[in-house]
Amino acid sequence: MSPQIATPAAPLTGYNKVYVKAGDGLYILNSSGLEQPIGSNPVVSTPGIYSSIPRWAAGASSAPVSGVLALVPVWLPSGFVVGHIVFGTANTAGVTMTHQWAGLYDSSYNQLAVTADATSGAIAVNTKFSWAIATIASGASTTFTTTYAGTHFLGIMIAASTMPALSSAFGTINPFMADTPAFGSSDTAQTTPPGFPHTAATPTNVSGNAKFYYMAATT
Repeated sequence: MSPQIATPAAPLTGYNKVYVKAGDGLYILNSSGLEQPIGSNPVVSTPGIYSSIPRWAAGASSAPVSGVLALVPVWLPSGFVVGHIVFGTANTAGVTMTHQWAGLYDSSYNQLAVTADATSGAIAVNTKFSWAIATIASGASTTFTTTYAGTHFLGIMIAASTMPALSSAFGTINPFMADTPAFGSSDTAQTTPPGFPHTAATPTNVSGNAKFYYMAATT
């Protein structure tokens, strides 16, 4: 079946106004071909921001496990320059932090970029955090440029006596435990960001209260 051209009532700001229906997805058509799939990445209205879930869906909160890397999938286009990793807190602050950092991973959980370790920096309630990229495989760098369009993972690791609550999706996912890509707890007993090369452990799908954190890759 050939792609079907669709024109939304309100074209998305910052993108070309040509949309292509291919299979079950709606894609933006630009000079590079089919780009961002609408639906697989919910945040497309603001260029330069690609998030795990839309902001309106981050109405719940969950605390990650101290010293454990938590991973969530995010769709990124090829050639996107990642400069920061964003997350937000809910109504529980972190207490006595010892290590805290975030990372970007490819679809096979290979580490692509990490932020600096914020060590004992405060993690307040109801706050948006934007941590800058600090290191990639080739060494110190404030950015990482993606090499393919598709699923990546964003990860966050905090070690503290009291873990902060992070903004997350709501509800439970028990019916979908076997679905891929897996997200949730990955590397354990973490302190400082791992060196390169490093492949994070395949996550264990979360159950019960959803721990699908709102995380975003931005310029």
